[in-house]
Amino acid sequence: MTNSQIIILNHINHYGRLLTGDISKLMNISPSAVSQTLNRLEKNGYIKRSINPSNRREIFVELDTKGIKYIKINEEIELSIIERFYSKLDLADITALRNIMYKLKRIIEEEQKNK
Repeated sequence: MTNSQIIILNHINHYGRLLTGDISKLMNISPSAVSQTLNRLEKNGYIKRSINPSNRREIFVELDTKGIKYIKINEEIELSIIERFYSKLDLADITALRNIMYKLKRIIEEEQKNK
């Protein structure tokens, strides 16, 4: 699984059913790059696409069986990490870590906007 595929699955999980154009905007990549990644995900059973009945030029994308399973497994892994490691930190350390992660996220988002 590539980073782009994982990011797309996470976006679909977070937002629910998305249009292909929305995925392109969220990831700041071309529609053709999104389409190529979606082709691989669909071929492997992670996502499914359907035509928007209100606008037949738009394609909806949502998680399929393997995509739902993939997200569930990753959430279990994250919870396990939290329980095993983060639970050993005190509140001040957790707060500091959260603040650093938010700053890092903002830096990454700014970097991607400038591409």
